[in-house]
Amino acid sequence: MMPGTFEQHELSAAFPAMSDEARLALRDSVEDIGIQNAVVLFEGKVIDGWHRYCAARELGANCPTVELPADVDPRAFVLAQNRARRHLTASQVAFVVAAVHEWVPAHRPVADKSAPGADFPKTAPELAEIAGVGVRTIERAKAIVRDGAPEVQAAVQSGEVSVKQAAEIVKCPKPDQAAVLKAAGALKGKARTSDDEPQQERAIDAEDVPQAADLARELAEAVADNESMSRVFEANDQVAAAMAEAKRFREENRVLNERIHGLQNEVNAARRQAKYWQRRAEGGAA
Repeated sequence: MMPGTFEQHELSAAFPAMSDEARLALRDSVEDIGIQNAVVLFEGKVIDGWHRYCAARELGANCPTVELPADVDPRAFVLAQNRARRHLTASQVAFVVAAVHEWVPAHRPVADKSAPGADFPKTAPELAEIAGVGVRTIERAKAIVRDGAPEVQAAVQSGEVSVKQAAEIVKCPKPDQAAVLKAAGALKGKARTSDDEPQQERAIDAEDVPQAADLARELAEAVADNESMSRVFEANDQVAAAMAEAKRFREENRVLNERIHGLQNEVNAARRQAKYWQRRAEGGAA
């Protein structure tokens, strides 16, 4: 028997969508052996197992559900479940952690930190520790969650751009961000873990010598990323120039409209004057 109709919870929606290939594989598995792990619900929505639930609905298969225990933090649960199953870049993890922790359970008190079950927003260092990235990377991710257009957030979420690239894009006005993203060719790039600063810097010693090739590769990636960001800034300048040109055209149009309006007034005044003298002339002739 199919369960009731549910919606996906916004916490689980913060993770990247499943690829078409993975979705087909899951559908085949559900068709062959059914749902092996129950879908988890929270606040009446699917917090874990959304793709399993959708596959079961498509196939008309049985889909068992369970409620998230009341003493479990839904944010920590979602992060743990999804990170255990997915291979995510550091940028994706940072974005997901920032996005998940933007959500605060409505039923938990926040006024008194000493109150049982009190829930307070985590600091950037705390989020960085959860994500396993640097504080600066988390701060960039938070800026993208707060100020990013949906297109930019989706690009980071899918791994198409890094938080470093996206953080520069979201400095632009939100209506312009999608255009800048497209103009820079950022959607064709892949997010690189070299964009994310390490949580702790350390000196290179003799044990690191075998890793020289990896370090050289990371340096090359960083150089390529800098070139990509140059294109982002160039595209941003082009957008700004286009906006300035459009503003100039609007101003010229306004001046022309005012001039046309003034000429029209002059024509109307001349017509009234002509009619006046015409009436005077006709009256004198009579």
